Amino acid sequence: MLHLATSLVSLWLATLPPAAFAAGSGPVVHGADGLSYVGTRNTTSRQDYFLGIPFAQPPVGRLRFKPPVAWAPGNTTEVNAAQFGAGCQQATGYVPTNNTLSEDCLTLNICELGQRLMVNSAVSMRYQPALTAITDGVPPGQEAYNAGGSNLGFKDQRLALEWIHKNIEYFGGDPNKVTLFGTSAGGVSASIQTLYNKGKIGGLFRGIILESGPPETDSQTAYSLHALRPDDPVREAAFHLIANATGCLGDPYVFECVRNAPADTLIQANKDVLAPYYRANVPAPTIFGPTYSPDDEFITEPIHDLIHSGKFAKVPIISGGIVPYPVIMISMSYTLQAQLDEGPVFFDGPAVNISSEQDIINWFTARFPALYIGMSNLTSITELLKFYPTSPAAGSPYGTGSETFGRGAQFKRASSVFGDYLFQVSRVVSEEAMVINL
Repeated sequence: MLHLATSLVSLWLATLPPAAFAAGSGPVVHGADGLSYVGTRNTTSRQDYFLGIPFAQPPVGRLRFKPPVAWAPGNTTEVNAAQFGAGCQQATGYVPTNNTLSEDCLTLNICELGQRLMVNSAVSMRYQPALTAITDGVPPGQEAYNAGGSNLGFKDQRLALEWIHKNIEYFGGDPNKVTLFGTSAGGVSASIQTLYNKGKIGGLFRGIILESGPPETDSQTAYSLHALRPDDPVREAAFHLIANATGCLGDPYVFECVRNAPADTLIQANKDVLAPYYRANVPAPTIFGPTYSPDDEFITEPIHDLIHSGKFAKVPIISGGIVPYPVIMISMSYTLQAQLDEGPVFFDGPAVNISSEQDIINWFTARFPALYIGMSNLTSITELLKFYPTSPAAGSPYGTGSETFGRGAQFKRASSVFGDYLFQVSRVVSEEAMVINL
């Protein structure tokens, strides 16, 4: 019988919704280092929650665009864990948030589920999508790399896992039975954690569950997710765009100037990398992407090469797909099926109109600073499209007949292509490589 791990860690990008929490004094857990955590009780589910627990110092000021530094209590002996911490700065509009957004957001939320359940404690973590919705959190390019700012989101997650390993037993969990569970970019993050130190993860987790986020998503497809060298021309062009957007291009200390730029300016620069026609409801792609380098903690070479050479932690893996957030489906006015309809959200936007085959070709060959989908051979694209019927009835969202939901005539066809390209092929390639290299 398959049992879930005693401690389940979930990687979230968006902020968490509020629950029916009781007022007044809450449950207390006495943890490591003499610290006490005062939580709250959910009166509806009758569960204890410990919210907004800091695991790293706020990544602001001199720590902005730097590797995370473990949180230190100072003279504090009691941590108020009764309320959610702020959500990290990120593009908004497609998922509503009920929390304040801030760069001071590196916190954990712990739920004690009870001794009668197979999963005794669950933890969700926030990490630096820092100003974006992807898992790096630092401007691209060689200057950022030289300043120690690469793959910060993954480093945040690793630090959070170290905190969990040290403290989760006090909350009823087992530090030797931790499973990572991530959806979408959280799934990519969970898979990237297996690459730490070429698979030598130090026992911080024993398994991963990936929903719509295989590691090859970073390798096979859009440059927004593709790990590149820090000096790659695409990344250098992206840094040039950011420096220009922040008014730092002519500054003699351009990276330090960018480091001090307002968060909303950086968020807008990330958005402006795409012309309005290419902006989908989901805030991707992004110019803040992963970096590979021989001395990196996680990505020492292209992700595809790491996976196919067996340089990942050999832990049990469950991999699948998930329907995007329900609120997205509501806003789109159509229903999506898990594992199949993962393309539409990346093509559905207020200014997007894919009406012809040429529109599809234009989309897949479009190039911007820090981004291109990866297709350049027109013959290959034309041959690929022959496998996808032009009829809307054959496209994604599947099972919806000839309905186009007010979108362009080729919207559903393009969604089918992109869903397969970004998720289905990536998932199959990853799973096969991981099985072969166990």
